[in-house]
Amino acid sequence: MKHGLYTEVLTRAEMARAAALKAQVNELDDEIVLHRMRLEMILKQEKRWLEEHGEDGVMLEEVSTVGMELAEYREEEKDEGAHDLESKKAMILKRPDFHAMVNRETNTIRRLVETRCKIMETQELRELLESLHERQADAEADQTE
Repeated sequence: MKHGLYTEVLTRAEMARAAALKAQVNELDDEIVLHRMRLEMILKQEKRWLEEHGEDGVMLEEVSTVGMELAEYREEEKDEGAHDLESKKAMILKRPDFHAMVNRETNTIRRLVETRCKIMETQELRELLESLHERQADAEADQTE
């Protein structure tokens, strides 16, 4: 890296790593493979979940709610005859939101593939232009001889 801003804040190891990564900037194959592997893991998790809990598997309260489909939320009075309106909250969670996880990974893969195609098109155009410039230079050199 030659820009002063970055050379002042990056360590030598980070600059060396940046130089190594710079060669891979136009390649997204590894990232596509990574996200396809993640998609495969999510599908395997969903299969295990369905095998363990069935299609309508329900989990109750004391569970992390991150990435879970909410099936039902209700508040009930503590004692029906009591004047104290303190309520008991019950959250019934269905299953992990595999649909959202699959959708997120699929969209990521789609965006990466689209980006890779644009990069490839740009590289092909660049190579074509370079080839045309070389032919033009060769033709001009032949005319001057």
